[in-house]
Amino acid sequence: MKIPGKNRAELYYKTNTKEITQEEFRRTIESKIKSTEDLLQGYNEMVSPSSKHEFAEQSRREAKNSNYKYNYLAVNERGGSDLIPIFNKLMMISELRAFEIQQYDYKDRVTVFNAIAKEGVEITDINNLLETFYHISKVSDKYKFLCSLDEATVKLCLPHLPESFINYYTVLGPEKLKALRYNITDLKREYERIIGNQEIDISKVVQSEFKVGDRVTKSSIKDRLKKIYDSVGYSKTPKAVDLGDYFIIKSVDIKNESTGKRDKGYEILAIKHT
Repeated sequence: MKIPGKNRAELYYKTNTKEITQEEFRRTIESKIKSTEDLLQGYNEMVSPSSKHEFAEQSRREAKNSNYKYNYLAVNERGGSDLIPIFNKLMMISELRAFEIQQYDYKDRVTVFNAIAKEGVEITDINNLLETFYHISKVSDKYKFLCSLDEATVKLCLPHLPESFINYYTVLGPEKLKALRYNITDLKREYERIIGNQEIDISKVVQSEFKVGDRVTKSSIKDRLKKIYDSVGYSKTPKAVDLGDYFIIKSVDIKNESTGKRDKGYEILAIKHT
């Protein structure tokens, strides 16, 4: 980066990147595309609705467990209809972009840096930045640190970060990470919504089903959230405390009119904006 008032620039680079050839990457992508198309063809040829549903359920579990390692098959659910397998083109594009960052931008910069170094120009290694990243204990602070760097520097760092950081940064981008205040729960929810091609914003759905001022027992919250999650294909197991992801809440005791006892619950104070 250019230093104001100084007749110099700082260039950051990292050595020992894991290499994969363009041909190897091309074969991997083509294999995943073919696998996806074969799976979709098999689904379309099924006659039994129950078989189609079971296939879609299994495909959704595999997508969550493998994170699209073997194919790009996602499962969508719109308007309460049955599960529909689809080709997740966004994930394929994300992988193509990640490869471009790692293999082209990175390689070109290293080549340039080596040429500059031969001319006697002092170059700063990005090992210090990576060491700083790995010494940060909180995951949210790690994302905050990444977003404080310029885009060119982050591109050099990405190949050496854990896969989850590569995925979230590539798919969500720094502006969305900042907008969500690096909250891990919000990041995971938004990431899963995007890679699953879900058109429904889960936050808006929940906030339309509960109202500010409501006093709701924990058991009722859990039941209502489960219905909402199921309706939009959101795989998270609902908990009453999840309500705090969407609203500002406080703990209260609520009288049970049937038993006369007081049940634990929450009062909704305001909508939580992200």
